[in-house]
Amino acid sequence: MPAIPPKLAQTIRNLMQLAESPYAAEARSARRKVDGLLSKYATSLEELGLAGRSEWDIPVLDGDDAGPWQERLLKIMSRAAGVEASVLNRGSARSYRLSGPESTIASLAALYGYLENRLLTISSEFAPCIDDLESFRLGILEGITPRLEALLIRIRRLAPRSPKACEPVFADAAGAEETEEWDDWYGVDENSCGLGRAVGRKIPVNLPIGT
Repeated sequence: MPAIPPKLAQTIRNLMQLAESPYAAEARSARRKVDGLLSKYATSLEELGLAGRSEWDIPVLDGDDAGPWQERLLKIMSRAAGVEASVLNRGSARSYRLSGPESTIASLAALYGYLENRLLTISSEFAPCIDDLESFRLGILEGITPRLEALLIRIRRLAPRSPKACEPVFADAAGAEETEEWDDWYGVDENSCGLGRAVGRKIPVNLPIGT
């Protein structure tokens, strides 16, 4: 592996400025050069000190939309993207928090918003003919997981996960870990889950990321 040149960070910083050029060809060329240099020296924007960090809080859903599917989806996304995950408890209000490189968090927020909307919309449409709606939702997650993970892993070259974030476990403010997975404690109805899995395989997850 080639040694990282002392001025690599400055070179990439200059290229990143060019990547904001109003001229599409110039901007595209600069982005390709950044990708090429990061690959050549097996490094990242984060390691070079060029990537800012961000936090994103997601309220825990309640009512008919609530269920283990939400935490399950966020666990899948945080693992694949390599970001830190935690649970915040503020009185009666509870939310999930993902922390990581700014560009990664922005991509996760956009993708999660899309997937949450699709999952809840499809669940509402199928509700009259589903025996177990929660199992159906969990099945949808199973159906999209392989493609979702592949999509998110593509952005990890620019923002690799830290050791702390390799196996995220949601914990509350006091540090008490919630270790129960949905399939350990929820009685999944296989028929409803199977239908959800088939539906999930048809949901597009190829949204543009890292923009």
